Amino acid sequence: MQNESRQIRIYIKSKDEDSKDVPITLIASYFQNLQNILYQICEDINEDDCRHAGRYPGFIVENCELVLKKMTINSSDAIVGLSQTQTALPFPDIGKTLGERAILKTNDVFEIVRQRDNIYPDLSPVISDEGRRYHILSEVDEIWPDENSKYDVKIGIGKIEDNNLRELNPKRKPKIKQALEREITQSERTISGRLVELNVTKKHSCQIETPDGKIFCKYKPEIEEVVRSNTGNFVSISGMMADANTILLESELAIRGIKTISIQQIKIDDKFVNLKSDIVLNVNYDKIESKYIVDSKVFNIFAINGVFNLAVEDIQEQMGMLWKGYVQEDVSNLTKPAIEFRKVLKKIIGE
Repeated sequence: MQNESRQIRIYIKSKDEDSKDVPITLIASYFQNLQNILYQICEDINEDDCRHAGRYPGFIVENCELVLKKMTINSSDAIVGLSQTQTALPFPDIGKTLGERAILKTNDVFEIVRQRDNIYPDLSPVISDEGRRYHILSEVDEIWPDENSKYDVKIGIGKIEDNNLRELNPKRKPKIKQALEREITQSERTISGRLVELNVTKKHSCQIETPDGKIFCKYKPEIEEVVRSNTGNFVSISGMMADANTILLESELAIRGIKTISIQQIKIDDKFVNLKSDIVLNVNYDKIESKYIVDSKVFNIFAINGVFNLAVEDIQEQMGMLWKGYVQEDVSNLTKPAIEFRKVLKKIIGE
């Protein structure tokens, strides 16, 4: 039997009783997030420089690669463990391999995120490098469900018995987001979008295509590699505003990869209406078709357009149509599921 300190268990269960299956893409995404966390922690233990792109060294992969050990269907219950191909000798002082130490530290990370109020500073004793700490927390954020998630997620690290499974409570999600946000001054701004152009001349500039159009960015030469590695990807950036349409990036922590954006308005009868709660949208880009794909799993809507802000506006208009069709409609004309959906809309949009 494999050593309990070498395994991670992740349990995913659908909240929808009529649709219990868990998409393979979701499971694969969580596996990749866990693998990235483990590689980053291994490099931190090994005191390597923080990695922003490229392949991990063979030594790290050899010691920290995860492989599937067990998996069930419907509610996904999967156990992954360290590859049996490890050749590194145990550390004499503590009797554990690099991979085993990384798994124990992964447990420390999740426990801090699960329980502490000051997440980012409290991670300092576990992850020494600040940039790496930020990247690891970003990977945890990708796994952690929010209150609109269709799935309950639990994780067990080290010991994999049922009583060691810990719920990833959606109510903790805002704390994680807060930990990832830099403190913004009155002259700063945070924007989200796709990094679409890169200029590596002396000006060191790039562009972000956002739901509000293109924003120009200027960055310091020392973070060029981080900017370059994110070209073509969706990112969130924070920095000082040089003018109304130009933002200055001063640190690698000012830019991070994202898979979702939030909207604060919808469009009803050609008028934008503010929301009580943000709506989270998944964002992707089809490089073959050169089109943006924006969707909401919660509301089962999507939009495709070659221009990012037009795709987002399409979603806003679809949300307005849902509002008119479910909230403004006489409730006596709605089925029981439609009435429940109406309650969801009213909670987010308001009266």
